[in-house]
Amino acid sequence: MSFYLGEDLVSLDDVLGEIRSSFVKEDIAVLKNRLNEDGYLCLRNLIPQKNVIAARKIIYENLKENGSFSNSSTFEYPISEKGTFFLGGKKEITHHPDFLGMVEHPSCFNFFSRLFDEPARTYDYKWVRTVGEHVAGTQAHMDVVYMGRGSKKLHSMWIPIGEVSRDNGPMVVLDKSHNHSNLQKIRDTYGKMDVDRDLIKGGWFTNNYTELSEMTKTNWLLGDYNPGDVVIINIYTFHGSLRNELNKVRFTCDVRFQPASDVIDNRWIGENPLAHEKGRSIEIEKARESWGV
Repeated sequence: MSFYLGEDLVSLDDVLGEIRSSFVKEDIAVLKNRLNEDGYLCLRNLIPQKNVIAARKIIYENLKENGSFSNSSTFEYPISEKGTFFLGGKKEITHHPDFLGMVEHPSCFNFFSRLFDEPARTYDYKWVRTVGEHVAGTQAHMDVVYMGRGSKKLHSMWIPIGEVSRDNGPMVVLDKSHNHSNLQKIRDTYGKMDVDRDLIKGGWFTNNYTELSEMTKTNWLLGDYNPGDVVIINIYTFHGSLRNELNKVRFTCDVRFQPASDVIDNRWIGENPLAHEKGRSIEIEKARESWGV
């Protein structure tokens, strides 16, 4: 089977590979080493499925009431002709008790506290996306460029809110890209950029995923996901998403966790987080030219 990875139609024989599954019951030392080596963890069944389904209901009912779905939609298979919705600032969704019951479930805090060897803290801001047919949620990027003013031990956790198969446009990660020697110049330039300070439009590094996999000789990893599964990444791990090839709208969310004692990026905390500034006007292609990458 072939998939659109950014600009290219690719298959598992090209630059794609299968993501490696991990489990919470494994020894935390093993999981730490795997995360340090691979730059990601695909943790199966971290969050109870009932909490994920309750959060999905909040999103589905809100968008349905606003006329976002076609009449043939169901809770399990929502359909929309309106494409993609970013719901990050929509607090009636992101701060509903049933939604917080998923993204701030004790199992999440327990895992990250074990990972950090101290209590964990999460951002108040939550990133929620619903992605329609023939759309990719993001281009290839590192998260540090969006939230790098705080802890460098910050980790992102991607949550499929419901079943997300590989043809439904899931997240993909570039294996071992967080510290790959061939990407050092990119980390020293793009990776030290701040989209708000440097006024970089979008902030994605590229929509040509293949150029990055050719640099590293590693694969973009994909999988199929059930409610309760998550993918956790280092803030220097390159990631993005496949194009959604189904007419089923994809529901996902990503949240952030860090050691509680570390400094935190104040754009993403508080009752009304600042989030990103407006007026970013410099194209990434122009910035890359100046960086020589």
